[in-house]
Amino acid sequence: MAANAQQKAQYMRAAIYCRLSEEDIGGVKVIMQMSKDKNALACSRNFDYIRTKPGKKELLVMMNCMGVAKSWSENPSWMYDTDFEFLRSDDITCLVCAGPRAYDYKLRLLLAGIPEEKIRLSEDEFAALSLLPLTPGDDVYILYGVDGMPLAFRVKAKLKEMLLKKETAQ
Repeated sequence: MAANAQQKAQYMRAAIYCRLSEEDIGGVKVIMQMSKDKNALACSRNFDYIRTKPGKKELLVMMNCMGVAKSWSENPSWMYDTDFEFLRSDDITCLVCAGPRAYDYKLRLLLAGIPEEKIRLSEDEFAALSLLPLTPGDDVYILYGVDGMPLAFRVKAKLKEMLLKKETAQ
């Protein structure tokens, strides 16, 4: 019985870590936040949560449904039910749209009233990291979808490598 309870506790910790985790790396707090792509309510709730957090924020938006990428049948209409307007804040200094839907995200952010100078694009998620200012003291959010989780954790590992290298160089 105790082994089952311990296994369940381990599973719950892993499940929570996959959905939301924070790590201080080189003076920057890196926050991984699952933002279930194609789910307007889930994304809106995440954006509202980010809006309420204190401090300056940089966002890497890579909520791309990888499962439909082969046939590219994803319908982006859910983006227009999502409250991207929550991201229209002076505390959010940079939004990097990455992956196959980068241009769709940019359009939606512009329609939400976010100034174009805050928005950057890269179809390559790893190259997108170089578009983040990575300002010490800022929080960097990596927003990813459910089936993009393995990619998101590889992107975070690359970001960690960059931040540690930057810290060592100083």
